[in-house]
Amino acid sequence: MRFLDMQMRVTPSAAKEVEKLRPKLDETQESLDKTIGGMRERSEKVQVDGIVKDSEAKLKEVEEAIKKLQEAEKPFKTEEEMAAEKVPELLSALESASHAATQALSGAKTFAGVKKLAARRLSEGSKQTAEEQLNSVVGKLDELTKTLSESKKAMIQRKQDLVKKEIEGKVMEVERLVKIAEEATEKAQMHEQADKQKEGEEAAGEATEADKKTEGTAAVPADEMKAACEKAGAAQAEARTSLTAAQKLLLSRQKEAKGGSAPPSSSEEISRQLEKITELQGKLDKHKASLKDQEHRYVAQRLQKDASAQLEKLEQQLAKTSEKAAPLTSEDNGMTGVVFLSHAVDSLRQLMKKSSKTPKELFADAAGSKGHLSEAAFLAKLKEIEESDPQAMTLSEEQLKAAFGRLANGKEDGVDETRFLDEFRERYLCSAPVTMTDGLVIKGGKTIRKVDVNEVLEQLEEPTQEESLGLIRVKVKAEKDEKEGFVTVAGNQGTVYLEPYTAYVAFQKSLEKDLKSLKETTAEVGKYLDNKVGDLQNAKSGPLAETKNSLLKLKPRVAQVQQATVDLKKKIAQAEKKLTAAVEEEKKRRLEAADKRAAAALVEDVAKLLQADEEALNKVLPAAEGLIATLGGDQENPVAAMEAADKEIAAVEESLAATMVKVKEKSEGMKGHQAKGPYSEAKNSLVKMKVKTGALENKCRKLRTGLQVAKNDMANAAEDAILKALRVHVKAQGMSAEELFQKLGKGEESIQADTLRLD
Repeated sequence: MRFLDMQMRVTPSAAKEVEKLRPKLDETQESLDKTIGGMRERSEKVQVDGIVKDSEAKLKEVEEAIKKLQEAEKPFKTEEEMAAEKVPELLSALESASHAATQALSGAKTFAGVKKLAARRLSEGSKQTAEEQLNSVVGKLDELTKTLSESKKAMIQRKQDLVKKEIEGKVMEVERLVKIAEEATEKAQMHEQADKQKEGEEAAGEATEADKKTEGTAAVPADEMKAACEKAGAAQAEARTSLTAAQKLLLSRQKEAKGGSAPPSSSEEISRQLEKITELQGKLDKHKASLKDQEHRYVAQRLQKDASAQLEKLEQQLAKTSEKAAPLTSEDNGMTGVVFLSHAVDSLRQLMKKSSKTPKELFADAAGSKGHLSEAAFLAKLKEIEESDPQAMTLSEEQLKAAFGRLANGKEDGVDETRFLDEFRERYLCSAPVTMTDGLVIKGGKTIRKVDVNEVLEQLEEPTQEESLGLIRVKVKAEKDEKEGFVTVAGNQGTVYLEPYTAYVAFQKSLEKDLKSLKETTAEVGKYLDNKVGDLQNAKSGPLAETKNSLLKLKPRVAQVQQATVDLKKKIAQAEKKLTAAVEEEKKRRLEAADKRAAAALVEDVAKLLQADEEALNKVLPAAEGLIATLGGDQENPVAAMEAADKEIAAVEESLAATMVKVKEKSEGMKGHQAKGPYSEAKNSLVKMKVKTGALENKCRKLRTGLQVAKNDMANAAEDAILKALRVHVKAQGMSAEELFQKLGKGEESIQADTLRLD
């Protein structure tokens, strides 16, 4: 229509034509207006239906919230006693339901008001319908508001009663727990007093059996005291947790009361209960402080006791180690007895080997029927070895007595068979960890157990070579647990697993172990004191501070043990050095004694030979010298006498030659021996004997030469005498020399000596 009006104004010529169209346009406009009106009516109807539907939904929400509130109220409407622990939960649920109902109701009312304003923009019919529906909802909401208001009033009263009951229950629970904490704290204090009383009695030496049985005076064990303190602490913690919860609840209720949700009387009751809580908190704080002091005293006491106990144990360990080392470090060096006993046993082993006797047979032979080996019998048996074998290295009587003293181990009745046989057991000392197996062959063998360092093992069979690996293995029995098996003596790479057992080596190993343990314990105690002093660093006063000072005073004692350990090690080292020197000196003495006996034996047989030769020469010497001097004039047959003397001297000369050979052999045999000592003295003696032998040989030669000269002189004198006598005879008989020869020769070509004798 506006378009046609504008065209008519713009183009007047077209006005008539346009005017003709107007009826149709009016008709069309009327139809359009009807259509638009219908559409608006339908749209408003949809809006009204939506308003109604949403209003009913909001109303339903409110009704559901009110219903839930009523459900939450049910537990409070019963006559049954409600459990105090459930009251907070139920009250919270009731308040939540009340708050939700209030929120729902408020939201629904707001929604209805907004929708009323929106309905005013509708057509009259739609507006009337919407308002009627909304007024109905508002009316129902008003009724629900009344219901909610009544519920709130009833809830406030119930809540007041329940809150009172709740806070009274909470406070009573706190009172109960504080009481329990108080009793637990008092019990812990009684334990402490009993412990102190007992310590005082023990310190004064007044504790009796009756005192020990008296209740309250018995010393309280540490774990019991600790349990009492822990129980009191737990009771206090539980009471404090309950108190904090009650205090929080009361403050919350107080805040609610101040907000007007509870009458003034409720606020007054809460204030009274808060005062009680404050009073209980004061008691609990007092008990806590008391328990803390007690715990500090207990901790201080335990620290002091533990530290003192550890230090005393350390000092005792030092004393035991020093006592154990005493045989070595003492002035008399008692370990020399161990060494001398080892030498004596070695000598007895040699005797057993020579006599083919067992240790048991040797004991029976030495002890006799007494059944115990006496010192005298022991010394006699060792002296017997010396007498039977001059080459054997024996001990002095004093050393043998020291060895027997070690063997007897202080027993006055002597040594029994068991103790004696124990010295002859073949034993080993484990020097490196090694495995014990059930068979000689290692491969496929079952492991019995590991053998630890310093374990003592008794040999059960002779060592045998394991063929597959070429290792020497031996069957042994462990002294520790009597387990039996085979153990490798030494490995292919040079590791020695077993070394021969000696009492001294075992003593050294054991002492080394004790010294190591003492050093470790000293370090542990020192570290313990340092740690505890560090833990108490912030303690400025009270029992813990006093204990810290006490612990600091204990540290010098640890230092003293450390120094004593160092001194003991030095003393042991010096004693071992001294013992080694003494053993070496003894060994030297024994070697010198053996050398002296051997040297004396070498000289003795030569001396005997020389003495025999000298005696033989001295026996024939007077007669030979007489024959030489008188030319046998005093003998019936001087020639025979001279020949006999020469024969005897020749025998002596031959014996002297043999003696000289012996002297030279002995001298050659002593080459390589020391230039000093017994062999040197023997060499000098042999030199003297050689000179003497030479002198006697010269004397023999001179005597024989003298006898020969005397014999020749005697023959010459006899020849002259015979010739003289024959001349006188020939002259007296008036015979010629030829006639005399014929007469004396009796027709032979020579004259016999017998015919020279003239009548």
